Amino acid sequence: MFYRPSYGEEYGVEMNSICTILKTRSNIIALFVMLFIILLCSGCAVGEDAVAKVKPSIVSIKADSKSGSGVIYKNEGYIITNKHIIDGAEKISVTFSSNNTLNAELIGMDETVDLAVIKVESEKSLTAATFAPSGKSNENDDIATVGLTNDEVKDRKGVIRKFETQQNDDNTIKYILTDAVINEGNSGGALIDTDGNVVGINVLGAKINNKDTEKGTYVAIAADSAKEIADKIIGNPNGEGSSSGGKSSSNRDRLEASVIYIKAAAERNSREYSLGSGFIYTEDGYVITNSHVVHEHNNVIKVFLPDRSEFNARLVDEDVSVDLAILKIYGEQKFPTPKIGNSDKVKREDTVKALGSPLDEQLANTTTTGTISGLNRKFKTGSGTTVNAIQIDASIDHGNSGGPLANKNYEVIGINTWGIDGANNKGFAIPFNPMKEKADVMIAKDKKRPYLGVILRDKEDRSSLDVSGLDGIWVYQVISGSPADKAGIADGDNEFDVIRGINGANVNKVSALRQQLDTFKEGDVITLNVVRYVKNGKKWNTNPRTIKVTLEKKPLQDDNYEL
Repeated sequence: MFYRPSYGEEYGVEMNSICTILKTRSNIIALFVMLFIILLCSGCAVGEDAVAKVKPSIVSIKADSKSGSGVIYKNEGYIITNKHIIDGAEKISVTFSSNNTLNAELIGMDETVDLAVIKVESEKSLTAATFAPSGKSNENDDIATVGLTNDEVKDRKGVIRKFETQQNDDNTIKYILTDAVINEGNSGGALIDTDGNVVGINVLGAKINNKDTEKGTYVAIAADSAKEIADKIIGNPNGEGSSSGGKSSSNRDRLEASVIYIKAAAERNSREYSLGSGFIYTEDGYVITNSHVVHEHNNVIKVFLPDRSEFNARLVDEDVSVDLAILKIYGEQKFPTPKIGNSDKVKREDTVKALGSPLDEQLANTTTTGTISGLNRKFKTGSGTTVNAIQIDASIDHGNSGGPLANKNYEVIGINTWGIDGANNKGFAIPFNPMKEKADVMIAKDKKRPYLGVILRDKEDRSSLDVSGLDGIWVYQVISGSPADKAGIADGDNEFDVIRGINGANVNKVSALRQQLDTFKEGDVITLNVVRYVKNGKKWNTNPRTIKVTLEKKPLQDDNYEL
C-alpha cells in the first residue's frame, strides 16, 4: 500500500500536538493581555503605599457625642476637619494612628462651608499631610477617601467624576465630586491621589449651590480651597507657616495679642487719668475703645500692648451716643489684629469671653468667661442715648471698658461697655456689627482728613484755664512745624487762640471742626476765625482775627495731635 505521511507527520509533529500548541498560544496571549491590564491599573489605582504615606497624618476626632476624622495640616498641631463634627462641642479629643490621644481646642470654623480647624498641644512635632499642588487633579483620576475609624485607617477607592465651584462671600470654593464613599467615619478625612497627596477634605452631605448631589456621588472640598480657608481661620491669610515648620497664630493668639491697656490724661504730667481697654482693629494701628474712656482725657493717650510695649496715640473720632471711640497708635509697624465675628448670629447661652484690663494695669490682659444672658437689652450710654446691648454673666469691671467681647471661636462680637457695681454676673457689651460700620467710616475719613497740627479742647474741658466766658474751641497746643504753627496760631499760658469759625461757618465744638475739615484735602487753604487771648496782668485782652492755613498731609510721627 502506498503510504503518504500526514501534514503533521511530514514535519515530525502529530496533529493532536498541534492542537495543544495552538491552545497554549491562545492562553499565553490572554495571559499577556491580563498582565497588561494589571500593570496599567497598578500604575493608576491608589495603592497601599499611597495610603501608608498619608496614614500618620490622619486622625480620629471625638467631640462630645459626635465623631469623624481630620487631617494634620501643620506640624505644630493644627488639624483640618468638618465643622459639623465639632460645632457646639464642649470637649474635643484627637486620636492618632499611633493610638495616642490628646485634647484639642477649637481654633475656628468657616460659616459658609463645612470646615473647621482645631489644635492640639504636642511635645513632639506632628506629621503634617502633603497637599497636592494646585491644578494637579483631573477628571477620571484615581483617588481614595481616607479616615481613621475605630483606631484603624480605612480607605475607599474611586475616581474623580467632576469639579464644581461655588461663590461664598469673597471666596470661590472648589469642590471635587467622586464615587469614592464618604461616610461618618471618614468625613473630615483626606481625599488622596495615587501619590498619597491630599487633593481634598471629605465632607458629608454637602450641598453645592444649594443643590443636593446625585445619588452615589460624594463631595470633598478641593485642597486649594481648604488650605485658603484654614489659613484664614488660623490667622495666616497669606498661607505662610507651612507644614515645614513656619509660624502661624490662632484666633486666640490674634485676639489676645490685639488687646491693649489705655491710660489717658487731660493734661500733661497730670495725676488724674482715665484707665480702660481697647483692641487694635487694623494692622496700621487704629484702635477701638469706649468713648467714655477718653472723652474727657484725650490730651495725653498712651496704650500698652500685651508685651508691655508702650505707644503714644491720638483720638481720631468718637460717637458718644453709642460710646464708641477710635484711636490711632503712632508707629509704622504692623500691629496684631483679631478675627472679627458676626454679632448678628449670637444666641442666648452662647459661650463668650470678655477681655481687658480690669481695675488697673497690674491686671492687664485678663479674660473672664461666661455666657450670653440676654440680647437686645436696653442700655443707656453716658450721653443718655439708649442702645441695644448684649447682656453677659462674665464679669466686666472698671478698666475692662472698651475691650473686646469674643465668642467661643475667639472672634470679636462686641465691645465691653459696662458692669453693674457689686454684681459680678451682670455685664453689658455693644454688638460689634453696627460699631464696625461706624468705625470703618471714621477710619476712612481720618485717612483722607488733611493735617492742621493742633490739640484742641471744648468749652467744658477748660477747667484748668482761669478764663471765663470763652465761646469756641480752645487751642490747647500747636505742634511744632505743623501747618498751624507755620500760620501763626497761638497756644500757651499767656497767649492763645480760640477758634470760632472755619471759612465763614461757625464752630464751637471739636467734633464740628473735625467734620468741616473732612470736606477739605491736602493743599487746600482754609480761613480760621479766631479770638486771640493775651494776658495783661490779671486781665485778658481779646483780639478777633482771621488766619489762613495751608493744610498738609497727615504725618507719621511719634507725637500727639488731634487735627
